[in-house]
Amino acid sequence: GAHAYAEPGDRLRFGAEVVFAAPIVDPGFAFSISSERGGVVYGEASYDVRAGTFAAGERTTVRIDVAPELATGSYKAQLGVVDRAASETVAAAAPIHFYAHGRNMVQGLVDLRGAFSVDRA
Repeated sequence: GAHAYAEPGDRLRFGAEVVFAAPIVDPGFAFSISSERGGVVYGEASYDVRAGTFAAGERTTVRIDVAPELATGSYKAQLGVVDRAASETVAAAAPIHFYAHGRNMVQGLVDLRGAFSVDRA
């Protein structure tokens, strides 16, 4: 599969070309980033975006831009197509595996950009 590398502060673009096998009215699109252990780190759906109706065989390209603040580690990103009327995922792109190089001393999965301060009494 595809692999990518991300440095702190990078903006990443994930995308997939979708070819609809059957007609669909106003599909939704979902995106997630999971850790190497499978836990969802981030997920979002395009429920506020109206894409219109697609005929069988019609194509579209779906993209999402993110600025992930991740700790150092391996992750997997995935895009999917959701049939809003049936409330089910009808297609999923092959996952993209990527390695994020986070800031030094950050542990866990996300970087909340903590800033220490010490005030002497």
